[in-house]
Amino acid sequence: MEAYFDANNQLVELPGGYAMVRHTYQGELLLETTYYGADGLPMIGPYGYAIVRYAHDELGQVVQEAYFREDGTSCYSTARYAIKKIEYRDNVTVESYYTDRMELVRSSAGYAMVSRTYDDRENLLMETYYDVTGQPINRLVGYGGVQYVYDARDRVLTTTYLDFQGQPTASGKNLGYATAANEYDAGGSALNPEKAEKQLTPFLNELLWLMDKIL
Repeated sequence: MEAYFDANNQLVELPGGYAMVRHTYQGELLLETTYYGADGLPMIGPYGYAIVRYAHDELGQVVQEAYFREDGTSCYSTARYAIKKIEYRDNVTVESYYTDRMELVRSSAGYAMVSRTYDDRENLLMETYYDVTGQPINRLVGYGGVQYVYDARDRVLTTTYLDFQGQPTASGKNLGYATAANEYDAGGSALNPEKAEKQLTPFLNELLWLMDKIL
């Protein structure tokens, strides 16, 4: 059980509204996570559910997350899906999102599936998004994929945003560029840290877009 206390050793609620988190394991496998309020009762946590239950494959990898209310009934996360499935295909993982009736559904980010390709050193090389029919799609911020290039020390050299056809694009919401390049000094420090900051722009834009929709 994780619990959070103030200077007077009193339970305090975090910004997400919860004061305690319980993780249930079977050996080393995480089976369930539950959020609790300061009153000790299960509560809806910051991501729209009180309980998340995990399923694993024979290698111990998480292959499913399912979300539930305090009473154990199925519910949707703030990302607008009730179940997340993960497939592992050699150096590729595929995340897909479902309703509580196991129907593919677009998440709040605008896609139903995301494919991630890794190299032998577990560096993320490519991220591509798909709709409920399995067709490539642009996510809400306007790009359909992201491609990364690394140096010999596994540092990101370039980040390139692609449209759903796999072509570089600068058409993301207020993005303004297709590729961000990073340079490093001999000590490994970034010479242009403003680029790393700019790479947050697509995700901040998506958050702002969603806030506009809600408000």
